[in-house]
Amino acid sequence: MFDNFAKEKSDFLRKKDKSKKGFIDKDAVKIVNCINSKSDYYTTSSCAGRIVLLEM
Repeated sequence: MFDNFAKEKSDFLRKKDKSKKGFIDKDAVKIVNCINSKSDYYTTSSCAGRIVLLEM
């Protein structure tokens, strides 16, 4: 299961940013980088002031 998650995470984080702005909100960069540095978490969307956590 972890191998699938690690591949999914890697694939997702390599994708081009498809947001209208085209970049992460500057106020969210630190937390996004912190979350993405963890082996068992990653972000799929970000916006300063909004967070959704899902357990899979």
